[in-house]
Amino acid sequence: MKFFNSFKFRFAGLLSLFIIVLIGIMSVLGIRQLSKAVSQTFASQGIHIVEKAASIVDGNSFEALAKSKDSNDPFYEKTRVQLLGIKELSGCTYLYTMSQIKENTWQYVIDGSVGPDDADNFSNIGDEEDTSSYDDAFRRVLISGKTESGNLVNQEEWGWMVSTYAPIKNSAGKIVGITGCDYDGNNLHNTIIKDIWSQIFVSGIFLLIGLALILFLLRQVFSPLSKLSQAIINVSETKNFADRLKVDSNDEIAQTAQSFNQLLEALQTTFKDLHGFVTQFDRASEELAALSDKVAKASTNTSDSSSDMAASVEEMTASIATVGENARET
Repeated sequence: MKFFNSFKFRFAGLLSLFIIVLIGIMSVLGIRQLSKAVSQTFASQGIHIVEKAASIVDGNSFEALAKSKDSNDPFYEKTRVQLLGIKELSGCTYLYTMSQIKENTWQYVIDGSVGPDDADNFSNIGDEEDTSSYDDAFRRVLISGKTESGNLVNQEEWGWMVSTYAPIKNSAGKIVGITGCDYDGNNLHNTIIKDIWSQIFVSGIFLLIGLALILFLLRQVFSPLSKLSQAIINVSETKNFADRLKVDSNDEIAQTAQSFNQLLEALQTTFKDLHGFVTQFDRASEELAALSDKVAKASTNTSDSSSDMAASVEEMTASIATVGENARET
């Protein structure tokens, strides 16, 4: 628990988290750039294809065909063959026209992707399609009235696609349908997935290298700090100022350790001087005490001598008084 509360653990954790987040951001940005670049490449090709396809579709005839759904209409077969030729020359996956029935429900009108003999992939006139999973570019065409390109999108029935759409307009300028060009994006999607795993693998390697470098740096930084911390604790507990830290470098931590050694040396010298002063003071106190005893004894002797002298003087005074009295009587 002490390790988890240490500055070393927090520093390593934060730095590791920073590396992980940085690698993650770089990976996401790299993948997005790859997807965007490929989508733009497909889009630039798709714009040319759908605009060429839309130019051969007569808007008024298309509007009438969408309502009649007559596959025997000469306009239908003629336009279908032309669209199929454009599709085969362009290399796109699907090329088709659609008209709206209601909201997200649209119907295929002329499918130029394959021939009618390919029943699995050919869409007959009037076949309905739910466009709710289509790229937003599909709906933008109806708003802008211009060619719009989308990004890599997973369409429920068709898989991953990169699509471009152009409006079909009648003579009055009304949008009566859409020409769509789809490029197969499954290979792009698989490439992106592989790139993600490659990024994860490379990021994992860099993360391990980064952690190894972090641990190495932490050992270089925190090992001397740990020794310095332990030395301070030992001095605090034992009050032994004779210990010294070993200094074998010239970095900031080594300079701190050297300053700590100088502090210990100064404290040791101060305490030695203080100890010597206390010893001298003790000796002087003992000598002063002895001298005081002598003075006290001498004072006692002097007091006794003074008392004897006073008694002698008093006796002498009494004798003189007696002699004086005797002399008067005579």
